[in-house]
Amino acid sequence: MEKPACKEAWKMTLKEFKEKHSVEDLKHCDKWKVFFPDRYGNLTYMAFPKKSGRDPVEHTLSYDYHKDFVKFALRKEEDVPTEVLAEYPDLSKT
Repeated sequence: MEKPACKEAWKMTLKEFKEKHSVEDLKHCDKWKVFFPDRYGNLTYMAFPKKSGRDPVEHTLSYDYHKDFVKFALRKEEDVPTEVLAEYPDLSKT
């Protein structure tokens, strides 16, 4: 089994999650490719046009993937760290 690139995204604070993002400039097609950890800790990416004018990492974070990963972990009854849950007061362990 392949070892994850880092710890699972739902175990990271939003700050840690943001720091794990990296950007590649796809000059040949005028796009940004932004890499970030998925819910299992493996690197994934999304690409979007540079013409958006937005910071590539902030653009990626605007999709709320981190919160979705935390929701997924809670549904799976994972032990989400307290400091991560504190960032999303609307989520609760049920």
